[in-house]
Amino acid sequence: MKKAAYIIAFLFFFSAAGARADFDIHAWSSRARITGGQSVSGYAILQLPPEFFSHLKPDLSDLRIVNTDVEVPYVLGVEKDVVSSNRVPARMYNLSAGAGGGSVSFLADLGPGSAFHNAITIQVASENFRRGVVIEGSEDERSWRTLTSGGQIFDYTVRDIKSVSVRDTDVLYPEATFRYLRVTISGGPIEVRGVEVFREIQLAAREAVYEPVISVSENSDARTTDAVLDMGADGIPHRRGTLETASVNFNRPIAIYDSSNK
Repeated sequence: MKKAAYIIAFLFFFSAAGARADFDIHAWSSRARITGGQSVSGYAILQLPPEFFSHLKPDLSDLRIVNTDVEVPYVLGVEKDVVSSNRVPARMYNLSAGAGGGSVSFLADLGPGSAFHNAITIQVASENFRRGVVIEGSEDERSWRTLTSGGQIFDYTVRDIKSVSVRDTDVLYPEATFRYLRVTISGGPIEVRGVEVFREIQLAAREAVYEPVISVSENSDARTTDAVLDMGADGIPHRRGTLETASVNFNRPIAIYDSSNK
């Protein structure tokens, strides 16, 4: 996760244990220089040095930014992915089961002059299933091109005192403008109620990537592998991580804890 300060040009920032309304540069014990950054509409987008988070309060309320001894207003923001979704009108028809009932297929007509599309949501009445999905596109219903052959939909539902349901019936594929879609669902019979077609656009947020010092130990009694990752300083924002391993064909639960000391 990246915290970005939206401020004017080349600045310095200072921090202390407590912030005061009357700014006194000499009362602040820690400082670091911020330079460069992307300029947007007269503002600069700058990244705070990771090591400086250990000097700041968790809410960064004691952060001050200064330019030539003058305090400068700023805004702190966390960059996030931006996803927009536009629905494309579609009519489902020719819903049928394959020979032996091992598959279900249907066609979708998006109309003439179709807009860009790259995702469908299959409306399914069935529960507790996992099925493969193939999506093909055509302009004339005669010549078909495969858009994706590796789609997958699933549902896991437990109807008990406290019901639990997890479902994903969305399938993504490369952007296309085909008028017709042919959808084939394999893996057994399934009750399809309808389909919705979308164009999804995702703008990924910039991310700061850290490479912590890692130490690994084996706990034979608990039958666990313990990995300690040292970020090098307290307070550095983070939200996810990737572990690299030479092992293959495994499925393991993971518990994550954080601490200011070992």
